[in-house]
Amino acid sequence: MTDLLSPTSVDVRPIAGNIGAEIHGVDIAQPLDEPTVAGIREALLKHRVIFFRDQALDHATQVRFGRSFGELTYAHPFNDAPPAEHPEIHTVDTRRGLERYGEEHRKRLGERNAGRFGGWHSDVTPAVNPPFASILRADVVPGTGGDTTWTSLVSAYQAPHDIDPIDVERVLHRVTLLGDVPVGPDGRRSELIEGRAFGSDWEVAAGS
Repeated sequence: MTDLLSPTSVDVRPIAGNIGAEIHGVDIAQPLDEPTVAGIREALLKHRVIFFRDQALDHATQVRFGRSFGELTYAHPFNDAPPAEHPEIHTVDTRRGLERYGEEHRKRLGERNAGRFGGWHSDVTPAVNPPFASILRADVVPGTGGDTTWTSLVSAYQAPHDIDPIDVERVLHRVTLLGDVPVGPDGRRSELIEGRAFGSDWEVAAGS
């Protein structure tokens, strides 16, 4: 099924009942005109997560694409080494954590992914200025596994429940910052936390 959003002609193809759509016919490595940006934004607001297949992006073109939708935030509050000249980019690579924090990092990842919420999270939700959206670029894709999944909490809240969904879905997301970021041998953790403005008393639903 194709969903041609008006007044643009962006080709949006829903891929699931409650969340997700693919956008076809748009090269996001190239500068985009305002109607196309408006169509992509509308699709994102409607489907929550959108996918662009067969794209060729580098840091510069990803940053330019992101800026089509507004001012960009710093890569991540705990990232003190974003790519040179691109402080908006946060590289997700387990090897970086292992190099910095050693086997403790691998242990923490295993505990988080095997825990009650299995690694589910919302990107940078405790920040004072949380981003409107995140752009995930897959540079290295394994032949099997490695899937990233999303969920719609809007649908979760709207679905019928026998008990109050707030009691079911809400997690005290008070962001135990010191518990989430290991201390490396250089003792950098406290500087990263103190140097990036974070909230500490938000209560939000467990998210994707």
